[in-house]
Formats: sequence, structure tokens, C-alpha cells
Amino acid sequence: MHEIGMLQDAVDLAIEQASAHGMRRIEQMTFRIGVDSGVVPDVIEFAFDVITKETIAAGARLVIEPVPLGYTCRRCNCEYTVDCTTTAPICPQCDGRDLVVSQGREFVLHSVQGA
Repeated sequence: MHEIGMLQDAVDLAIEQASAHGMRRIEQMTFRIGVDSGVVPDVIEFAFDVITKETIAAGARLVIEPVPLGYTCRRCNCEYTVDCTTTAPICPQCDGRDLVVSQGREFVLHSVQGA
């Protein structure tokens, strides 16, 4: 459950930055979580209230934006996303297989809203 440590670090950073910018309360935190990141959104949802308890983020709304797996073809530079992480990727433009993952593996604190 590496998610809890990652979430703790992100919440700590959000609280630090919010305080530095004069926020007294965090009302919403938005995370972008890639489908191939290894991070389980249910674990984040479960741990969020516990980690934010007794902080300026207590009671904040948690928003999770899923990020699909994306590839860039090295042969033709086509960029595309796929719905499934279990099939072998093939470029839809040139049928190439020399691909690099361009998105879908991230765990990012995307935004913090507060007052």
C-alpha cells in the first residue's frame, strides 16, 4: 500500500503550500491518477479522511481524475490513448510497435482549492 505514503507526502505538500499562500482551510484537492500507475483510487479515497484529519485539509473534498494510458509512436509521432492496459499496443496510424508511454502512469496532486 505505497499509496498511503504517496498520499501523505502530497497532502503535506498541499498543506505547506496552502499555508505559505495564506490559506486557512483547504476545501478541495484534485489528484490525477493514471490507470497504469499502480495506485488504487479506492485506497486513496479510504485514507484521505484519516490523513487530513486535524489539519487545515480536514473535511476537504477529494476529486480523483483518472488518466487513460497514452502512447506516442516513435515511428510516426502519433499520440493516442487506449482503454485497456492488458493488450499489446499497436499504433493506430502506422501499425508500428515502437511506442513510448506518454501518460497513464502518474499520481499527481493537480490542484488545491481553499480559503
